[in-house]
Formats: sequence, C-alpha cells, structure tokens
Amino acid sequence: MKTPSRSARWWRDGARGLAVLACAAGAALALAQPHAVRHGDFTLQSSVVSSLTIAEETARQHGITPAEHTAVLNVVVLRDVGEARWPIAAAVDATRTTLAGVQQAIALREVASQGRVSYVGSFRFTPREVLDFSVSARIDPASPPLRLGFRERMPPTQLPTPSR
Repeated sequence: MKTPSRSARWWRDGARGLAVLACAAGAALALAQPHAVRHGDFTLQSSVVSSLTIAEETARQHGITPAEHTAVLNVVVLRDVGEARWPIAAAVDATRTTLAGVQQAIALREVASQGRVSYVGSFRFTPREVLDFSVSARIDPASPPLRLGFRERMPPTQLPTPSR
C-alpha cells in the first residue's frame, strides 16, 4: 500500500486544515471549534475566531485587520480523494443573523497559501452576542450547493493580543 504524502496526511484530518488560521495564531478558544457537513465526497467546514488571536504576520497575509470586537469566519471545502482530503475552490457565500433576525452578508475572499485554498471574511460583533451562521458552497453550477448552519456565542470581552 502506498504511503500518503506529507501533504495528504496533513489534509486527511480536515479539521486541522480548517483551523489553519487558529493554529497559526495559537488560539485555543471556544470560538475556534469547527463545524462541518458532509455530502458524498465533499465536506464543507467553517469556524469563527477572534481577529485579535491571529498573529500579525498571518493576519497581514490573509488581508485581516485585527480589531476589538471583530471576528473572522474561515471556510474550507474538502474533496475526499482516497484516504486524503484536498481543499478545492468553490463559490462560497456566508451570512450571520442575530437572534433579533437581523441578517448580514459576510464578504468572503479566497485565500490560497501553500497549495491550500480557503475563504476568509471579517465581521463586527457585540460581546456575548449569539449569532447564527449560514454558509453555502457551490462546487458545480449544475449541482445544488452544500449548506452548513451553526450558532456561536461571541466572547464577553475581547481576548488579549497574542505575543508577537
């Protein structure tokens, strides 16, 4: 049996791939918990992290401006290829909705780094706010999109900036 390459082993665990920003920041907060939905050979994953937990260099590389009460939504679409999972490009949209029903689109931009592709968008939040997120990814225009919904409670106060 062929041994998977180093990158194939890295992507086999899709949650690790999703948490690229969180791991780079050294973030170990509840907001970094990934959410996922799988359909056939595809998995749509998403997580939310505080923008201040992301290291300066990583934030700059990904076009993120760290600010108090600003969070980052990270989305990745993975395709199963044998025992490995590979990130693929897709048309990705995301919205956040408050418990009062106020909906706002989250502008996502594609980030390609080290042969991996993900989608990142920043948004403002109120401390302790509960937000419902809706993420959709269309891999093929002729097929229905993958859809993922989840709820997050934003932190009560902004977390300290990591040592840089």
